[in-house]
This record gives sequence, structure tokens and C-alpha cells, in this order.
Amino acid sequence: MHRNLIRIFVKDADNIENDLVRNNYGSFTAIIGILSNTMLFGIKIVLGLIFSSISILADALNNLVDSISSIITLL
Repeated sequence: MHRNLIRIFVKDADNIENDLVRNNYGSFTAIIGILSNTMLFGIKIVLGLIFSSISILADALNNLVDSISSIITLL
């Protein structure tokens, strides 16, 4: 499945010698990481509030910080 996503979002994906293609790979993986961590943050914050669990809330905040650091890296 990841190969299909790469083919869709990274133009000329097989030409890894090209700097632009490598840059597109990096941008693609950063966006996937941001989306994944943001989704995990949302799920964990809700579960942490439902179960009144400080550890789940702390882990949710960790995912939020990971998302923010990925955004900064992408920029």
C-alpha cells in the first residue's frame, strides 16, 4: 500500500538520484507523520479524558509535540 501512495504523491519516484524527488519523499513522510500523530493525539486525548488517566493524557500531549516538531521540520 505504501508503494501505491508513493507513486501517487511522489512524481518520478524511481529517480532517487534527483534532489527534488528525494525532497518530495521527505515531505511525503513528514506529512504522513504529522497526520498520524495528530490522529493519535485526538484519540488519546478523548480516551484520557473519558478514563481520567494522566498517563494517557501525557502520551497524547507527547503526540501533539511530535506533530508540532514534524511541522517545524517540514517548514
